[in-house]
Amino acid sequence: MRMTVGELGEGLGIVPSTVSHHLKELRHAKLIRMERKGKNIECWVEPSSVEGLIDFFKQIKEGK
Repeated sequence: MRMTVGELGEGLGIVPSTVSHHLKELRHAKLIRMERKGKNIECWVEPSSVEGLIDFFKQIKEGK
């Protein structure tokens, strides 16, 4: 699912500058992708990165 930066901020009750800061860090970590669509910026989760995190945490839980 794609959401605009504005929609994310409204849903979380966070001011736009804070949302932008956190999204920048998530994008830098390659956990999300962003694309400009006209005046809006759409964001979505990068599935392969999230799957990698899931595998990483499963290994920690299993003590490997």
